[in-house]
Amino acid sequence: MSLIKKFYNLIKYLFYFFFSKIIFFSINYSKLKKINLLYCDRAGYADFIFFCIEMRLRVNKTNKLFCFSIKQYEIAKFFIKKEFIEKSFFLIPKFVHNSQYIYSKFLNKNKNFKPAKLTRSPPNNPELSVPISEWWNGDTETIKFIDKQLEKSDISKNLIKICQKKTLCLFIKNFSNVEKNHLNFQVRQTRDLNKIYKLINHLSSKNLNLVILGLQSDNFIKTLPNDLLKKNKNVYLFKDLTDNNSIADQAYLAKNSLGFIGNMSGPTSLFGILNKDGLILDAVWFYSDNYFKNFLFMYKKIYNKHSKILKNFIWQEYYDPDIFEIVENTYDEIVNNVDKRILSNLK
Repeated sequence: MSLIKKFYNLIKYLFYFFFSKIIFFSINYSKLKKINLLYCDRAGYADFIFFCIEMRLRVNKTNKLFCFSIKQYEIAKFFIKKEFIEKSFFLIPKFVHNSQYIYSKFLNKNKNFKPAKLTRSPPNNPELSVPISEWWNGDTETIKFIDKQLEKSDISKNLIKICQKKTLCLFIKNFSNVEKNHLNFQVRQTRDLNKIYKLINHLSSKNLNLVILGLQSDNFIKTLPNDLLKKNKNVYLFKDLTDNNSIADQAYLAKNSLGFIGNMSGPTSLFGILNKDGLILDAVWFYSDNYFKNFLFMYKKIYNKHSKILKNFIWQEYYDPDIFEIVENTYDEIVNNVDKRILSNLK
């Protein structure tokens, strides 16, 4: 490891160590005020959205939702009244926020970190308790609540204009820029981007707007060919339509869209909660997939070069790169399902 890399890792460690101490100080201080803090047991962006939705009916003046980052606080404000939110004394900035790192290195190892672990039972198996982050469908009450929150929110004007026409959303995870992008790394990603570029061209020929989700820091956004956007005038980047990437803008787009196409990730959460159609590309099999009522999972395969056997890629299973290789969804398979599931009623 280079000296620069070691120095970077040290600074990163010290930075999150400092914030972890602030978090625990804030938790202990709230106990002195006799305030019970409710905080999430998982680190993901979507995890916190689900947590806020579940907690909105449980919070009050003595049981408050706890936020320790600016990103968490911005999400929480959309779902929960400010007086029922307790902030850490210093919030982790957005531009450095790595929630997975601080959870694994510091928070989960401390006995004083006692997050709420919420579960729900799927309708076809009431005896089973599933963590709220592992499947989500919207109910009438939740959808009405989000509608009311949107009515009170300032939505970006450019986004409102785009959504006046039928709109479809796309999100792609890709880590081809990462040196360690091996077989078992970020398994929900799509590696072959050429088929996605062809898909964008296909969708742009339809009577709709296509909005591509993602931040400027996302590799798919950074590597998107400029001519793809120039020649397809009905294809937009969400980052160019939103004023501040607010949770309200994200919910508004999901609410007013035809649905979602892309990889399973944080951006899928609001589409699932709002019961929008979703086509999940290059998915990896997970036990709770069949609980999603509006999502169709197109599973990538794993091919055993020795036995010549092809099977679904399974979440959290290790595959030896010398023995296995990934077989992703083909362009034809994707377009066939897009046309049948998403665009069948498009006029």
